[in-house]
Amino acid sequence: MSAYEPNWSTFDAARFREAYFSEGYAIVRGVFSPAEVSSMKTRFDSWRFEMLEKHESTFVKGNHRVWVGGAGGVGGEGSAKRILRGVQWPSYNDPVLDAFRTDERLFAIVSSLIGPDVKQIINQMHWKQPGSLTQWRYHQDVRARKPESAFRELFSSYINLGIAVDRQTDETGAMRVIPRTHLTRKDLGIEAVAEEMGVDTHPPTDDELSEMLRRVGIDASELRTLELEPGDVGVWNPFVVHGGGINTSKDCHRAFYIQGYGAAAHTDRGHIAWLAGVPQPLGEQVLIQLDNFKETLAEGGRYYPFYGDQGGKQDRIIELEAKAMNVVRD
Repeated sequence: MSAYEPNWSTFDAARFREAYFSEGYAIVRGVFSPAEVSSMKTRFDSWRFEMLEKHESTFVKGNHRVWVGGAGGVGGEGSAKRILRGVQWPSYNDPVLDAFRTDERLFAIVSSLIGPDVKQIINQMHWKQPGSLTQWRYHQDVRARKPESAFRELFSSYINLGIAVDRQTDETGAMRVIPRTHLTRKDLGIEAVAEEMGVDTHPPTDDELSEMLRRVGIDASELRTLELEPGDVGVWNPFVVHGGGINTSKDCHRAFYIQGYGAAAHTDRGHIAWLAGVPQPLGEQVLIQLDNFKETLAEGGRYYPFYGDQGGKQDRIIELEAKAMNVVRD
């Protein structure tokens, strides 16, 4: 548990801010009601079924991305299968999900950390399908905030936030966080160590992950699971080390609705989410991460191939694709 995990009814902005900057993450329980979670869940299920039916591989149209990849082991067969890992910016086309991203309760949480004028650069639906080998090895989100000139003072001006649509536990592959690793305020070089060790060429073992962390000066025994019930909200710092394991449950797709927010004064890209606390409509797509977003819009969308089973190389392909498309790894 973090130092302070209030229920929404007892949320105290000052105490929440203190816990977040002390630990590198924080949790608010029961932010959204069961009825609201059910509404999100309905939209998530609809998107999952429709996107897998419509797209054979990853599809990109501006900032809207449908991220289809492979993950062995689905159905116990051991070969790579098509898996819908995520959808970015569904809010362009989904008024229900759009309303949640600028909900007044999220504003209370976000503004307590980065102020009342906020830009949004991440709006992502995320799944871990039961039976797949989908996992995210440990990393820091600072590696994806590029170019650095467009995302300034990240420690105090940028947060990632996740709404639990399904239960988030060790069984379902919940995020694990290593508290206080954000306090260095720097990239610890995990990506380079992972490359050196070759941990992205195959599903890494716990021993390999522990060794990877040891090489950057982190004790894996400090890991804490970000256990969330549907309707809870978790927030984490871009410098905190975190990752997530495999979903070993039988029927939970472990849906997670992820948002990334930056203080408007220090974030040059993205959509304005709130100005002085007033939510702002999305409007036309704007530059967020991919410089060719206008090209793919003009084309009506672009497909990236799904490679299937590549003799143990599939996870590396997925890793490279995730970096290219700025897909959040929770």
